[in-house]
Amino acid sequence: ITLMVLLTQVSLADLPQVMQMNAWGCKSKEMTKKLMGFLASGDELAWKRGLARGIIAGVCTLFKKGERVYATGFSPFSDLVKVRKKGDDVYYWVWSKAVTGK
Repeated sequence: ITLMVLLTQVSLADLPQVMQMNAWGCKSKEMTKKLMGFLASGDELAWKRGLARGIIAGVCTLFKKGERVYATGFSPFSDLVKVRKKGDDVYYWVWSKAVTGK
């Protein structure tokens, strides 16, 4: 069973996962989608600036490949997974492929 199927069935439990690649995420789904839109349109400068501002403001963070996280939600229409870092109580939306590797 894939992570996405589990998350649609178990929305309140934190499921342990390991980041499959270096990634970034933001507290709000809207911010994550906005930054992903910059990448999709090929505007890497806008993405870098937006992510840097988000990290400085504390609304975005970076994840390292191999880092342990807990997944608690999935947004099938945006391909995002809601995760928190081990030992942290703050959740971030990240690209699902960064978590599942698929």
